[in-house]
Amino acid sequence: MSDDHLTDHETDLLFVLYDVARIMRTRADQRAKCTGMTRAQWVRWPT
Repeated sequence: MSDDHLTDHETDLLFVLYDVARIMRTRADQRAKCTGMTRAQWVRWPT
């Protein structure tokens, strides 16, 4: 892989990874909101 440009497959993978991370953050925000906490507080909450 060159540092200058990515193949189409590599670009597609990066878009998918970005989308998955965004969805995970959204779900964490939703779950934290149900408990009255922020995402940062909820993630660190002891289980």
